[in-house]
Amino acid sequence: MINFFKNHWLLILLATLATFLAGVWVLKPFLGERIDESLPKLGKLEFEGLDINPQTKISFNLETSQKALPILNIKREFPLTMPEVSRIAQALRFLEEPRIEEGITYGAVYIWNKDGYSLSITPQANELDYSLDLISNPPTQTGDLPSPQPAKEKLLTFLDSLGISLPKTDFVQKESYLAVSGFDIKEIAPSRATILALTLNPTFNGTPIITSSPDDNMLIAEFDRRSELLTLKVKNSITSFTAAQQYHLKNPEDIKRSIYSEGKILQTEVEQHEKTVEDVYITSIQVTEATLAYFLPKDGDIIQPIYILKGIAYASEVQQFSVTIYLPAIKSGYFVTQPQE
Repeated sequence: MINFFKNHWLLILLATLATFLAGVWVLKPFLGERIDESLPKLGKLEFEGLDINPQTKISFNLETSQKALPILNIKREFPLTMPEVSRIAQALRFLEEPRIEEGITYGAVYIWNKDGYSLSITPQANELDYSLDLISNPPTQTGDLPSPQPAKEKLLTFLDSLGISLPKTDFVQKESYLAVSGFDIKEIAPSRATILALTLNPTFNGTPIITSSPDDNMLIAEFDRRSELLTLKVKNSITSFTAAQQYHLKNPEDIKRSIYSEGKILQTEVEQHEKTVEDVYITSIQVTEATLAYFLPKDGDIIQPIYILKGIAYASEVQQFSVTIYLPAIKSGYFVTQPQE
């Protein structure tokens, strides 16, 4: 026996090492995450959406390259005062007293309607929604649409005159060209369009900043061929963003482990069906895309990165449809552990 070990010690060592590495690989999902214990613990994000049924089978075809991102400290705008609300309404040619309704989340909403135009202002949320009913009042066919850059400069000057300032950060600008078609407004070739639509959305070092829907815009403005403002929608509760501590992000294995406990399916309509995601029983989901964004909650002074996971959901009632899932991007070990009830 001793001679056997002497003659085969190298093979025995290699076999032992291979067994150890195989054990580590098998146990990898259960060994816990490596985190920096010196970083402050974070509160878990609260998303509006549906929990993922543990019986739903989820498959993944994705890669992640970003290893870490900072959380952001934010400064919020003070709510609009009544003199500010009145000044904005007058600048948009609404001189009469508003109708007041009580909103679900942010309290009083001040509403005006006049000559096809409507205006609503939510002071607590710093939200403004001004628009012309374009179906009943189609935009002019004469003249030329403004170029995007002059339109943006005119818009920013007008916002400044209203006392509305955008956050001190970078923005992604997108433009589209639209026209009224029957009872709908459709995108069309620029030469035939009667509406120029601009959207501005904040980013931090290239990572978009989003709210409860990735398709929400912080600012939307539409101009006609006379450069007149047809639509203005502003959601602006933030003045600035400042980078704080860097946190490690989930890798694909972390995403697979945490999606059932931390992910939320966004409430969306199921295409071509008179149903929402809540109305169907999802049997499986194929996740094909993961993008990073910063999630802006309704309150608080810190925003965290999240993954926006997109893919295809399968349900017997409607066969298949597109689905979007929000998932905290920071490794789970950095979150405060909730006490067991």
